[in-house]
Amino acid sequence: MGSGRARGDHAFVRRLDAISDGNLGRCLIGYQHGDEERRNPSRTLVQKDRVVLLNGLKPPQTAAHEHANPLGIPIMQVPMIPDYLPVSYPGSAGPGTAIGAAYGPFDVIAGQNDAVKLTVVDSGGTHSITEFTLTPGTLHASEIANQINAQFVANSALAVAKDNGDGRLRLETTEGGAAYNIQVEATGTPSENFLLNTAIIATATYSGTAADGTVDEGSFIWLANPKNFVWGILQGTRIYTNFEEKTDTIENIVYNQVDAKVENIDAIVKCVNVRLTDLS
Repeated sequence: MGSGRARGDHAFVRRLDAISDGNLGRCLIGYQHGDEERRNPSRTLVQKDRVVLLNGLKPPQTAAHEHANPLGIPIMQVPMIPDYLPVSYPGSAGPGTAIGAAYGPFDVIAGQNDAVKLTVVDSGGTHSITEFTLTPGTLHASEIANQINAQFVANSALAVAKDNGDGRLRLETTEGGAAYNIQVEATGTPSENFLLNTAIIATATYSGTAADGTVDEGSFIWLANPKNFVWGILQGTRIYTNFEEKTDTIENIVYNQVDAKVENIDAIVKCVNVRLTDLS
């Protein structure tokens, strides 16, 4: 729904707070000019490709009911707030860390995605190579970590595997400093590489950080009053029902248009360079 459409005759906007004086209810607030309206939001908050965006000002040739800019200014990813942004690391040295992008449980199939190869390097330059195949099954990150840790111990590797706390696999050296690193290696058959293709950890070297270095454990905090957001929904939801004879099922299809607006963009604060461990 365009930024101007929310003010048309067939659209309503649901306020996040009730009107103190007036006869309109919270769920049916007409968003046209009048005494009971909130002021027109200067920009529009929309969702596109799992990114929340703010539309900019309209170009000279844009009509009142059209989008000014379909991309706008990226604000934050949804539904997950990133926790892998680079952030300064004051104090002691940090370990080499690799975190997968995929969330468990993981389906491990023999001969298809069960190969693991890791190299751990310590401050003396000693390379501890760990190469093995995982036990097949539907396994959580902690169960994968247990198998990897058994191999680390057998090879005297100064590293540990664990659940990152959210179902992802985390690999890190047990000592901190730039001399320590953990390397995710390519396997003999690339398609069987569990870390690369299933846990989604790139084949690369993940080095520790020196004191006062940088680690990829940063995030941000978004501060805003919920009353600063307005949610609009187009009146006239369309619902279609279709009976599928071959599968003996009924399929319901719902069409609707929604839009979210920020009333006062100056009332939103984004705090950056926040390290996750500082929040615990």
